[in-house]
Amino acid sequence: MLPKRRLLVVLLACTLGLLYSWSLITTNDVFKPSSSASFKKASLIGGFDSSSVIHPSSSVIRLDSKEKQSDKVPLVQTLFRGDVLARVKPVLGETTGEFPVENKFSRNTHENSETSIIGRGSDGQGQERSNPLKIPYKLVHIDLKGAPPRLSYLKSLFKTISETGANGILLEYEDMFPFNGFLGVAAHKFHYSKEEIQDLISTALQYNLEVIPLIQTFGHLEFVLKLEEFRSLRELNEFPQEVCPSNEKAWIVVMNIIDQILSFNYGNTSSSSSIGHHHYKRGSQYPNYIHIGCDEVFHIGECEKCKDKSGKDLFLNHVIRVAKYIKDKYRVTSIIWDDMLRKFYVEDLIKSEIGLHVELMIWDYTEDVDRLLSPYLWPMYAQVFPNIWIASAFKGAFGETLHKVDIQRHALNQLSWLRVLSRESSRIRNLRGIALTGWSRYDHFSVLCELLPVAVPSLILALQIWVKQDYQEALGEMFKLLQCDEMMFAKLDQCQWNGVDLSNSMNTLEFYQSATASLIQSQRTDKGWLTYYNLQHNYSSPWRLIEPIQQSSQYLSSIKGFESSVRIILRKYYEDYVVNEWIEEKIGSLVNQLQSLFDDARSLEARRVWQRRPIT
Repeated sequence: MLPKRRLLVVLLACTLGLLYSWSLITTNDVFKPSSSASFKKASLIGGFDSSSVIHPSSSVIRLDSKEKQSDKVPLVQTLFRGDVLARVKPVLGETTGEFPVENKFSRNTHENSETSIIGRGSDGQGQERSNPLKIPYKLVHIDLKGAPPRLSYLKSLFKTISETGANGILLEYEDMFPFNGFLGVAAHKFHYSKEEIQDLISTALQYNLEVIPLIQTFGHLEFVLKLEEFRSLRELNEFPQEVCPSNEKAWIVVMNIIDQILSFNYGNTSSSSSIGHHHYKRGSQYPNYIHIGCDEVFHIGECEKCKDKSGKDLFLNHVIRVAKYIKDKYRVTSIIWDDMLRKFYVEDLIKSEIGLHVELMIWDYTEDVDRLLSPYLWPMYAQVFPNIWIASAFKGAFGETLHKVDIQRHALNQLSWLRVLSRESSRIRNLRGIALTGWSRYDHFSVLCELLPVAVPSLILALQIWVKQDYQEALGEMFKLLQCDEMMFAKLDQCQWNGVDLSNSMNTLEFYQSATASLIQSQRTDKGWLTYYNLQHNYSSPWRLIEPIQQSSQYLSSIKGFESSVRIILRKYYEDYVVNEWIEEKIGSLVNQLQSLFDDARSLEARRVWQRRPIT
């Protein structure tokens, strides 16, 4: 029996040793198992060995990856793996789920350089930052898709953005650009004028904000392809999203979009500046960079002209063709989103020489960047692209129909990015900068999500996290810039910032949404006199219907009063056509539900004689 016991002891010791070693590896992010990639340990520590990666299929597939998440969850719960949750809890606070203003770190979140970026020290004193990240460009994305703010508001916001630490604007015009010629039909009926566009660019330059235009040149061209005039240019007739890269008429459209966007003066100012090692061409009318999109090209290689060609070759050839056109004609460098390249072999990217033609912007808007971006991407991208950008989000990422911004989730996105970049800094040859995206719609056809004025606190906190690279300092600066008397998230709407009145209106809307949903649920489902069955058979108790008639009438009166007041506030920031769209979508749906409830109850209540059972 003794040898067996010794054997069991030895086996137990070996098991414990292996578990301990594994815990060290996973805690320090040296290796994490992934469903999409497998690494040799040596390849992560040293150079990248592409043979060690189990690659996905070589075909380009549909990517439903723009993880603008709609799964609303408690702040410190299930979106995180256990190890990630352990890292963020000291930042969030253990009990309330709200970011603490004075964060006394109970323990180090990581015993390496990653922690020092967020701030460390068990006593909360003397927080250190070793080797802070150098981030030359700090861009704020302004999405004008079909609902731009008033020019006066944007110009005042540019001042705030500059004072908060940004040095550039990633300006997405879409249909608000004053296109002319055959593209004129694609412009919004109330698009900005040429004078307004130039005024907007000049104001940005006045505040030392370099303007980088963002245009679509492959996918997300709905604002053009939805029209009958351009229907023949689609990859698939039923989906007005992507141009066919084999259609020369589509190429003419793309060239004209580029030419018209770059016809404005992006650099005519008397001051001189440089960002990092890249000098802003003040003597040139052209920007240093242009973002050419190329994300979420869901359909490629499917039309008659493309079906016998490689989807990956079609994608790479089109992107390089666009970038070469811009470089040769305007001497401007192109940036693309990275998501379409996540399914490529590194050998294919190297062979194409795409890294010589474009710079890559890696985007992820989640609270745990590692969850979406597979580990193999970093060494792969490092081999191909000398210059890397990254993109986080300060709004428009957690639900298509949201009206309030979840500041804390967006702050976690910034902190997660800081941790990842610190870990990968030795691999990235040149980190060009960060773009804080603020999407207005998820695509051209989607309804509006959070409005820009409501997102100002989130924008300021996100920017300050990148400026300070310390959460506590960033948080304190946010409250200072918002002119807050109390440093509490719950009292942000009592601070003094341009948009606080609209933010307070969002709280009122949230109350009416909740109250309306509760009333509908109660009367239509929980109670037994205004259900589908009652309506089908016109069979109910008039006395029982007095309550829903009175309640729905009161709610309707109250909400219509709110509609009048919020319309006045919205007009401070937006033109009437934007105000009307927002009210129809957010408030009109409540009015319709309540009016339907009221009408159904009145119809049932009017009956005075009923048949005997069974009801037929």
